[in-house]
Amino acid sequence: MSLFIRKTFFSKFLFSFFIFSSLSFAEDTRNTFLSWLSKEDPALNKEIIEDTNQKFRAKYGLFKTRFSDFKKTEWDASFLDLAEESLEKKTGKTITELCNTTNAQLKSGISTSISRFSDPSKSQFSSLFSTYLSTNLALSKAGRSLGISEANEEIWKNNVNRIAANESMGGNAGDGAVAVNFLFDKMGRIVFVGNFQDASEEIKAQYASKRLTDGTVRYAVDKKVWQLFTPSNTTPALKDQLSRDLARHNGAPPQASNASFQIQCNLALRKLMGR
Repeated sequence: MSLFIRKTFFSKFLFSFFIFSSLSFAEDTRNTFLSWLSKEDPALNKEIIEDTNQKFRAKYGLFKTRFSDFKKTEWDASFLDLAEESLEKKTGKTITELCNTTNAQLKSGISTSISRFSDPSKSQFSSLFSTYLSTNLALSKAGRSLGISEANEEIWKNNVNRIAANESMGGNAGDGAVAVNFLFDKMGRIVFVGNFQDASEEIKAQYASKRLTDGTVRYAVDKKVWQLFTPSNTTPALKDQLSRDLARHNGAPPQASNASFQIQCNLALRKLMGR
């Protein structure tokens, strides 16, 4: 066999192997996504499965199975291809687009070595990946961009009132104020809001590894009166981004100093008490 033929054969083999591996991985991811969605958003999952089933029966008839195994634990690739279309119709994103975008965000925000899966079998997403994915799903359903600022507004909106309501006023937060803690990745995306002991073990581990950074927002009784605290080594660009994103939710920029915050905090408290 000539060198040219051997090289051509080897190149075709590698290309075929790459395509097969990519498809297999995509199929694993799509099955894992639907399993995840059944717990994250059962109503949407039901809509996707029912819509896909109708498309599948119309295309393949009654005798072709939708499943890839006898136990019916995983969907067949042909069913998953149609499920891509069903999710896109509901959210504007296919399963693959949503998962790949989320994975890219995870790797840029945490580490290129981190996996989206919790175990080698790829049967379940990690809790950290699920955190990114659930925010992206909510944004997609609302027809919004999957950018960092949109994600920060979404996760803050969904958590801050509940967390603030459970915090005691005063103490370390200061007179008439409450403190809300959060963690953000190296791209400035907020991934957790609340007391750190309530975070998942994976999020705690990433924080301990210094792949996540802690921050605190101090609120007066009026949410427009607030301050942002981050570690001294936080870059100005990251702090500015967090300030802008939180300002959009709070309806005002952060107070420039502790003195101005305390003055505005006392005024808000007096106003609440009718003084």
